[in-house]
Amino acid sequence: MRPRLALAVAGATVAALVVAVVLLLGRDDSAGDAPTLRGELVSTATSFEPRAHLFGEPVTARLEVVYDSTRIEPDSVKATPRFDPYTITSRTESKESFDGITRVRTEYVLACLTRRCLAPKSGFLEVPRTRVEYKPTALRDPLIASVDWPPVRTASRIGSNDLEGLELLADVRDLPPVSYRVAPSTVTSVGYALAVLLGIAGLFLLTRALALPALAASALARRRARLSPLQRALNLVRRSTERGERADSRRALERLAVELRQTEEPDLARTATQLAWRRRDPSGPTVEPLSDEVERVIAEEAR
Repeated sequence: MRPRLALAVAGATVAALVVAVVLLLGRDDSAGDAPTLRGELVSTATSFEPRAHLFGEPVTARLEVVYDSTRIEPDSVKATPRFDPYTITSRTESKESFDGITRVRTEYVLACLTRRCLAPKSGFLEVPRTRVEYKPTALRDPLIASVDWPPVRTASRIGSNDLEGLELLADVRDLPPVSYRVAPSTVTSVGYALAVLLGIAGLFLLTRALALPALAASALARRRARLSPLQRALNLVRRSTERGERADSRRALERLAVELRQTEEPDLARTATQLAWRRRDPSGPTVEPLSDEVERVIAEEAR
């Protein structure tokens, strides 16, 4: 009886140990890492890894944002980091929720190979603040929180001992006189000549393309069409008289007389006829008084 009792006790002990091991292995260790908020809506944490690096080495920046998802709209939480003078080469993000508390962890892999990333005298590089925007459910407008980053220590890959023994080599030489395959004055003259020829060719092609003579003739024809017959007859008289064309002047005066008869101006028509067939040739002084009277008649008709 005693051996059986001892065996039962041993079996119960082993079973209890197995259950304890299973419970320990199956326990969620992340519960100890659960985020907490001490009354605030949002809390942030930042870090760099490594905190000190050599020039050109990649750096990982970590941003952790913890917020109350029951009082903040989850989709409204946005971070806009700037890591000048570093540039972002990759980005990863993870999100976890614990009883209404959400934690967003974002990692940025940074790199910098420019002069701005050389080690300063202080040995530390500072990056700008990061803006974290979020919108509480009780407010209409979003809020903005500023997040500071710790300074990053950077060092040069070249030490002072590495520069020992280096010497700068220099040599002063007299440069030969300037020479040209073609004289500059010749090139200038040829260039100006080509520019003038090309300009003339361009104007010629433009005239051909736009048909300027035809346009000018058309514009002149339209202008003449706008003139009254009496105005055209008067212009013909003045032009032929100024040129001293005796036969054309007489014919122009007779035409003017015909137009004046149609405007109920018999006296002026008679005067034009007399000037056209008088013994002496028409001239400017003898025709000018008649021209002024005809201008008066034209002005009255225009009213």
